[in-house]
Amino acid sequence: MCLTLTLKYLACGHEESYVRPCGRDGIRCNMMSAHTCNLRAEVCRDCWMLPDFRQAAGYQPEEAMTENDVARYQAWNLTAETQDLQAHLHSLPLPNLLNQYAHFYSTKTVVFDLLNQSALGVLDEIVHHHLVPAFQARIINGENIPLADRIQTLNIRQILVLNYALADASQALDDDDWRIAMGYRVFINFDNSRHFTRLEDLQAVTDDCGICRNPLNHHDEGEMNHAVVETTCNHMFHEGCLERWFVSSARGDCPMCRRLLRETELPQIPTRLETDGTFPEWLTILNRCIRPVIPRPERITLQGLIRLQLAVRDARAALVTAREEYMIADRSVRIATEAIDTRVFVPLEDLHTFQDRLLESAANIEEQDFRDYQYSLRQHQRTRLMRENVLRDWLHRRQEKDHAYDLAQSRYYAAARALEMAWDVVTTRVVEEVEEAERAEDSDDSDSSDAGERAIERRMMNNLSIN
Repeated sequence: MCLTLTLKYLACGHEESYVRPCGRDGIRCNMMSAHTCNLRAEVCRDCWMLPDFRQAAGYQPEEAMTENDVARYQAWNLTAETQDLQAHLHSLPLPNLLNQYAHFYSTKTVVFDLLNQSALGVLDEIVHHHLVPAFQARIINGENIPLADRIQTLNIRQILVLNYALADASQALDDDDWRIAMGYRVFINFDNSRHFTRLEDLQAVTDDCGICRNPLNHHDEGEMNHAVVETTCNHMFHEGCLERWFVSSARGDCPMCRRLLRETELPQIPTRLETDGTFPEWLTILNRCIRPVIPRPERITLQGLIRLQLAVRDARAALVTAREEYMIADRSVRIATEAIDTRVFVPLEDLHTFQDRLLESAANIEEQDFRDYQYSLRQHQRTRLMRENVLRDWLHRRQEKDHAYDLAQSRYYAAARALEMAWDVVTTRVVEEVEEAERAEDSDDSDSSDAGERAIERRMMNNLSIN
């Protein structure tokens, strides 16, 4: 099952869709699982390539970084700080394979895996606090950015947003969908499994395969795997057909009666987001390129300091509010998840027990018991569906609050750092003025002493002349 990621860019109102193939070789299957990710303060690839992203027809300035935000970033000489970073973008050792890091920005296919949490945090810092602000500042200042610079910066930004989209999808998808989307094949050992029996005498088999509908005792010339297996629910399939079914099936059930068959054969669920790990070489290089540059001291007015202080206060208040809203949404997601995992309408063990009884001896089950079972099953499915819808709704809300929280952090970071640098400028000026005043005072004292000595000499000369 392949994964379709739809990115909604709220700053320009456009959407983009990417496909994460379930096959490691980039080959897509015929089944798709869709996930949508909302991106605040971002514009799509097409709007990014415009001479000025603010010219986009659906541009929403309230959802994007404003001129005031860029001005705050410029307070610490962002252009000089990202100079080395920009220079290394053109020579990063990104894999030169088709649809990999180096080329995916011009395609709609994503085959790279998730970065670990530490690497993702470093990349977020580089993109949102260095690359993108510097890029937007150059545009707002009227610079015509070369095409190569646009593509390289866009490439790194897309790696970040798609990693966030994959991480978000990993929380929204169930275990089977996530396992298959990440390319983990379901391995079934038909010889040792308790769910299957391999049939030896194919001549006595006259039925058709329940999946491909071809005769079970027939196989194409040159076909290697033409074995036939029978399930514990008495259905027969070609082994290859059944294995392909398990690769694409979300539950691992029988194609005919939907009885679960692969409970013990599932591979380990791939990690959704590792906490620590090694950094890719290209990210290590980018991280080394970040170097703080001391801004050239400029005169800061009292009104300017007051404006920056108010901006920091407002940004902090917005950050606190955004964090509280995100925590509420995250707590609601956990509650909704627990409701699905623990609060079932009917114990699953009872349903499985009745399914086994039904398969073994359906004629001995009373009609009322069978109806009660069907009613319980429908109630269980209905209750689970309702709770899954609640969980899906809260996951969507948490995603929105998460992006709002990220934007609030970026704006508070920009305002706080601009205020800090402004205070450094003011402090430097005050120190210089104090030192200059002390030098002037010393000079005045020296001048006064010289003048006194000259006056004494004049009086002595006058006395000598009189005598």
